[in-house]
Amino acid sequence: MASATPSTPKGGRSAAVKAKSSYSLRYRKRSACVAMFYLIFLVVPWVITCVMMFRPVNKPSYKNVPGTTRYTDGDARAMQRWLHAAQVMNTIATVLALPVLSSLLAQAAVRYTQRQSSGKTLNLGQLFALADRGWADVPLLLSSARAASPLLLFGALLSLIALVQPPIRSILVYYEPRSIATCTDLDDAVYLTRDINVPALCPREPGDRVLWQRWFDPEPSDLASCPRGLIIPKVQHTLADLNAYDSQPYLWTETGLGNGSLPNDVYTAQHTDSLFYYMVYADAPKLPLPLSFYTSSLPRGTTTGALRYHALRQQSNARCETVPQSSFPSTCPGDAPFTASLSDLHMAVRVCSPGAANRSPWTGTRNRQTVNEDFWIDVELNGTAGGFTTHCTSTSSLGYFELGNRHNGNVPGPLLDAWPDRQDLVLNSHDLTGVKNKNKIPTTEAPPAGVFDLGFSYEGVSWDYLPTPGPLTTSAMALFGNTSFFSAIQAATESNYTEVLKSICSGMIPFPHSISFFNSSYSLNSSSFIGPNCAFVERGRGDVNPDSYLSNLALSFVSTFHSNRTAEAVLETAMFAANQALLTTTASHGWRFYARSIYSSPGYEIHTPIKSTAALAVVSALLLAQVVGVVALAMYSVTSPTWTHTLDALAMAKIGRDLGGGGAGLGALGVRDENGLGALAAVEEPEGVVGVRETDVD
Repeated sequence: MASATPSTPKGGRSAAVKAKSSYSLRYRKRSACVAMFYLIFLVVPWVITCVMMFRPVNKPSYKNVPGTTRYTDGDARAMQRWLHAAQVMNTIATVLALPVLSSLLAQAAVRYTQRQSSGKTLNLGQLFALADRGWADVPLLLSSARAASPLLLFGALLSLIALVQPPIRSILVYYEPRSIATCTDLDDAVYLTRDINVPALCPREPGDRVLWQRWFDPEPSDLASCPRGLIIPKVQHTLADLNAYDSQPYLWTETGLGNGSLPNDVYTAQHTDSLFYYMVYADAPKLPLPLSFYTSSLPRGTTTGALRYHALRQQSNARCETVPQSSFPSTCPGDAPFTASLSDLHMAVRVCSPGAANRSPWTGTRNRQTVNEDFWIDVELNGTAGGFTTHCTSTSSLGYFELGNRHNGNVPGPLLDAWPDRQDLVLNSHDLTGVKNKNKIPTTEAPPAGVFDLGFSYEGVSWDYLPTPGPLTTSAMALFGNTSFFSAIQAATESNYTEVLKSICSGMIPFPHSISFFNSSYSLNSSSFIGPNCAFVERGRGDVNPDSYLSNLALSFVSTFHSNRTAEAVLETAMFAANQALLTTTASHGWRFYARSIYSSPGYEIHTPIKSTAALAVVSALLLAQVVGVVALAMYSVTSPTWTHTLDALAMAKIGRDLGGGGAGLGALGVRDENGLGALAAVEEPEGVVGVRETDVD
């Protein structure tokens, strides 16, 4: 583009020199400063968001684990402030996006419109489109799309990315409430015994949040010290008071939070926390749900809020089959098997539970433990057919599960095969040993405690300090052992029949309200005798034959083992009671020193971004494109000298003045064309490159 004629009039050299000084080429750094300022607000919020998907910015983890970290409510508030700061910066970046990009593009357009080489072409239409900032003017962009310059198209694409990135981020990035466990949520004793270089007490202010609830969980090693003389009577009492419809506070299901997925049957749905649901409808085809259940020392559905704990759980299943009478062991095998028998004029009953009834099968390991047991019962009816022999096997599991909490959606976890390692416990739990064991992170092997250490001697069970055997053997002893109604019937004599019958009816009969459910399929069902017989005794019926009714009561109960499914239901119910008694009793006795404390606390609630692969990939790609574009524009602008700072209205006025012959300043930026402005005016599409082509170099 010519800007002067070959001849210079008087005074012309002075004017040219002034113009040249006015339009001198120099490096301009403003675009670099603008780009750096904008990139801080563009990139930093996304970095903070990405970090907070995994951990807080100011702490190594969202989990406050005593001994490794100690968070206060102030720390939790600081975590929230980081997210708030990121949101504010992101809003600022969104507001600044188009103005900053337009400024950078306008600065880059100055260099783009300058003559950089003899082959560069740019017509006036393209020049005016850049001057009009067509990258932000949709109608102008559409009208000149075919003939648009590359810089205009690049600016339009970059502006589009900047425009769509915020809503895409809003769509892909979700936020969720997260509870942070601070020292307010834990007992100070935890810190006093576990932490070393921290203040003794957590700083608290009046009106602070509700702190915590507390339960106790036994150590697996302590179960072996719990005497059977304490557990068996509790099992007998539970079975004597059992109503199939009663809610069981310690009955947990595998389907989560103690209730699982409720069936469509409204009648049965209301009983999913009772044994009625699991025993009566276990085989119903309309209820294809996992019907297995287990027990714990903590009440059904216990959750721990912002804290994370593991608790012991125990579960037993039974499988029974009818076998030939000849398969009944002639001698009950084992070191110390449990046996029982009853014989009268009507029937003969034999019971055998092989193994060792004088020791516990459980060890001190926190890993999953499995115990298999056997049970035999043989019933022979005198003078009539219909006797049977049933063999039952049980599988019992003892191990840990994670209680429901805010981190797992308040859904209890499955039975763990192995106890977590120390690093996992440090990062993902608040488990500690008991006070006697100095509140340390639990190892795989639990330290043992003696029977007297746990305080069992205070229960007055000095007659039987032998350990509690496995669940099936414990159940057999509760149903047929020395203190059972079965044993009372066996020991009854003609002189005390009435007293024995009264004693049995006063509370020794197992399943008095549920027996009709269990044995309804057996033809010898005599459950109808239970209610009337005891009613006759209470009313003092003189025509009652105690001997006959005692025999009927025994037959009514043992007949439940004729049906395999019914026998399984009876034994699984008894084992549930045995497991519950063992866990809760050991925990209640060990709470002083040995049992582990389990706390529940709501925590300090903050909002954090949810980890999302789609958000990380898409938003990061869009931001990367923006960053590359902004850096490219800034580098393009600052690495070459330009005649003006930005291509704006003033710059176009100067170009227009030179096109009209009003000045020679722009010509000073390049070598003059020998044809002058007249030739330029004759071109069909006037050239818009600032400066002249190098056709004649003086």
